[in-house]
Amino acid sequence: SQKVIDNTLLAVDELNFSAPKTSEFAKVLEALSIERKVLVVLPNEGNEFAELSARNLKNVKVSTASSVSVLDLVNTDKVLATQAALSQIEEVLA
Repeated sequence: SQKVIDNTLLAVDELNFSAPKTSEFAKVLEALSIERKVLVVLPNEGNEFAELSARNLKNVKVSTASSVSVLDLVNTDKVLATQAALSQIEEVLA
């Protein structure tokens, strides 16, 4: 993918939050030096708190592995995805 070539795809083991906290998600983005438009791709199930934590942040779009679109990928500066989400995307495309 062009995102990999451009070094704009960031893969993390997981994004687990004990409660929906926007400030905690903002700290994750800051730690990863993400300042511009980012697409966060989460696994299809089990990341409700991460989704709720990210949805109110400016320039952040959240998608699940099954609903991510090419348009989403093209219209973002960075993609932040969990390993589980990437595995689910690979299964769909295989």
